[in-house]
Amino acid sequence: MSDIATAALRSALRHFKTAWLFTRSDYKTTIFPVMIFATIVSPPNNLLALSRSTCWLWFHLLQFNVSNQTYSAPEDVLNKPWRPVPSGRISVSGCRVLRWGLMVFCLGLSSFFSFNVVMTSALFSVLSIAHDDFRLSHYGIFKNVCNAGGSATFELGATLILSGESLLDRTSIIALCCSAFVILMTIHMQDFMDVNGDRMLGRRTLPIVAPEGSRIYMLCVLPLLSLALVSFWSLGPLCSILFVSLGCGVGLRCFFFRDEICDQSTYLLYNMWLMGTHILPINARSQPDVLPIFFMFSQTQPHAHAYEVALFGEFFARDLKAILNRLTLHTESAVPMHTREILFEQFGVQSQVQGDEPALLRAKKELGDGTESGWSLFSYLKPESVRVHPEATVRPWATCEVIGDALSFASALGYVQRSQIYKRGYAFRRGALIIQMFQQEQVDPKTFLPIPAHTDTLWEVEVKTATQVNTSASTAGGHVQVSTVRAAIDAVLEVQLIMKGLLDLRRQDL
Repeated sequence: MSDIATAALRSALRHFKTAWLFTRSDYKTTIFPVMIFATIVSPPNNLLALSRSTCWLWFHLLQFNVSNQTYSAPEDVLNKPWRPVPSGRISVSGCRVLRWGLMVFCLGLSSFFSFNVVMTSALFSVLSIAHDDFRLSHYGIFKNVCNAGGSATFELGATLILSGESLLDRTSIIALCCSAFVILMTIHMQDFMDVNGDRMLGRRTLPIVAPEGSRIYMLCVLPLLSLALVSFWSLGPLCSILFVSLGCGVGLRCFFFRDEICDQSTYLLYNMWLMGTHILPINARSQPDVLPIFFMFSQTQPHAHAYEVALFGEFFARDLKAILNRLTLHTESAVPMHTREILFEQFGVQSQVQGDEPALLRAKKELGDGTESGWSLFSYLKPESVRVHPEATVRPWATCEVIGDALSFASALGYVQRSQIYKRGYAFRRGALIIQMFQQEQVDPKTFLPIPAHTDTLWEVEVKTATQVNTSASTAGGHVQVSTVRAAIDAVLEVQLIMKGLLDLRRQDL
């Protein structure tokens, strides 16, 4: 390797180490808690989205730390001499130039995702300027407000990128508000161990203004917040005891152990408690519903979700003959179909904390000429993001066959009937796909029998996988089973192409 290349490599490694030193103390306090929060409140995501979200978060953390450490150099000489400015790795003027450059870079990085991510980045920059340039960090209450706002923008941006959505659902918004409130009320825990440096800079943080009162406050607020959170997120007894005990322990330790070394250990325990507050929303994402029960019975791989891939369309009755002819030419079989479907919802679901409409339980029975099949139960989760699968609807799907009275079984699971419909039409088979075209029949409230659809009723079409598919190919007896989501998407897109000009098949977010 030439001397120039060696020098360039050493320079690059030095810059990487400098960037790492800017954020060294914030992995346990920011990176890990925020990414845990984003992972829990987001729908199922992939490794690429996780890496993008983490990179976005780290660059914004770097932007804040470069700005903050520009003004805290005298304090850092006393408290954190290893940081880049007091250790001489970068000058204060160089730090300020880097800070403004990072602000522009972070806005540009955010533009690759969505408008709301850009606005989140801009809001974060405003809070950073207020915290450092307007010196709100010198006053305890305003510092807490800036910290709570900054943490909320971290979590908002990371969650938006990880979920691939432009907006958060209700559960995510509630979890974000809870997190911001907790940080607003408790984040000055970090100021106890920095009292000497803060006093040297003339800051009026809560531990300086009210050294005794601030510790009494933490002794009271941590147990109270712990009790409120376990009640709000409906934790079980064991988890509630553990979480509240941790909150009480941190509060007691803050009150009784007051030297700088003890305050550092207490702050570490506080971060464990704070990370716990970020994990609590998982209980809302995993409220008892039909899917955990189904996944015990369904024929799926234990390490992967099972999915349905589908396209949807509709047409007027006048086009029925032409569509029938084309589908008959391009499918292997065609049979009349008549099905009865019942939709169930969980009893008392309106009182639960849910982000989206909860998972609904569906029961289906095939009706033949005087004969009926057994019941099958199935359920779907929210479809994967359009950013991940823009061509087709891909949604987690669980199903199982039920022997006996499926309606009583659903009732025993805590579900009540919501609606009922009949579907009458034709079913086609094409490889691993089933194509259903049908008219919906409503139910007579007196006889509970289907009312034949009017001849002008709109026809609906569903092109979907007949069995569950996974995100990767499986093996059975040494042979690869081509049942992946990608292969299924290609298959439904072939049907879309076949029907082009006659029937518009498209993705739907159901």
